[in-house]
Amino acid sequence: MRSVLASVGRRATSRSAPCAPGCMVSCRLESTGRTTCFGDIFDGGATDKSQPHPAPEHGVPGSIEGNTYLQEALQHVQIDAELQRFLLRPQREIHVELVITMDNGEVESFNAYRVQHNNFRGPYKGGYRLAPDVDMQEMRRLASLMTWKTSVMNIPFGGAKGGICCEPKNLSQRELERLTRKLVQGFGNVGAWAAEMIHVRGGRVLCVSDRDGAMTNEKGLDIPALRRHLRAAPPFGGSLLSFPGGTKISHDQMFSMPCDVFIPAASSNTINETVAKQLNCKFVVEAANSPTTPAGDAVLREKGIIVCPDIYASGGGVAVSWLEWVQNLQNFRWEEDEVNRRMDRIMTDALDPVWKLHEQKHLPLRTAAFVYALENVIKVAKARGYGG
Repeated sequence: MRSVLASVGRRATSRSAPCAPGCMVSCRLESTGRTTCFGDIFDGGATDKSQPHPAPEHGVPGSIEGNTYLQEALQHVQIDAELQRFLLRPQREIHVELVITMDNGEVESFNAYRVQHNNFRGPYKGGYRLAPDVDMQEMRRLASLMTWKTSVMNIPFGGAKGGICCEPKNLSQRELERLTRKLVQGFGNVGAWAAEMIHVRGGRVLCVSDRDGAMTNEKGLDIPALRRHLRAAPPFGGSLLSFPGGTKISHDQMFSMPCDVFIPAASSNTINETVAKQLNCKFVVEAANSPTTPAGDAVLREKGIIVCPDIYASGGGVAVSWLEWVQNLQNFRWEEDEVNRRMDRIMTDALDPVWKLHEQKHLPLRTAAFVYALENVIKVAKARGYGG
């Protein structure tokens, strides 16, 4: 399931309501499509035995120093040039070749990357992504994003990210297992769970999409039935566009559908300038990492569409990762209700300072979130003797 449009009541737009993945109003929910996202990794520091890949030089194309949203936020914080440069560049980069034996007996190699961006606030945290477009530039961007996301959530982690350049759909389950045994295991699907939670809470999921097209029902899609259909084997299921409970439409038709909230929940750069001009919603909730381009974001601002930014909206996963880590360290576990309660508290507490900056300085929520994240990291950096 790659996207969803839904409608729910006013309480979901309340300022105090936590913006955990899947509890918004009307949405486009994007699942991973051809991309397989793997579970969280915690790096205790520079313990990797591989040779580090040199950090990018200042101004090199692909450097995270060019991040538009960060540069905008930096205009609202007090920081000297040297510390700014230090915070924006990765602390460590690794590029390795993973060699595995395929099912047919042939040997294949795959490029793999790991970027450790910053660990001032705690151990490096970040999962692995398997996709044909994975490269070092993308890992730098996503590792940086995790630094600011954990900071916004006030979770004691740093930021990292890894990935393997491959086409998961062309690999067998055994080949994927061989490949990922060299790293990490565990799948996630933000879009499907977001749609499920909207449906459970009485919202109308108007439309969902994948890379092949979109499925809509103006009365609301039956999400449990859709998920059962997608799990079924062909010819009785397995394909979104064969679901009998809706009408097939194109992606362009979906983008322009009236809705309350649009939720990109998988792919980066989904909302570009063209798509932003098509959107007919009140809110965008970014459950994916970097789903909106700077040009698209500018259009959304002009149209008055409120954006709940990725470094906050997808922070529920970071919060629960930390709760799991705490439980593992202390060898005990909480019940699901307790975990949800603690996540709710973390999300609500994180929203308060972001909202305060938003109101007092008249900043967009995205800029306010980055300013708050930067201030948290800068505070720790200075306490450790970096910068003035």
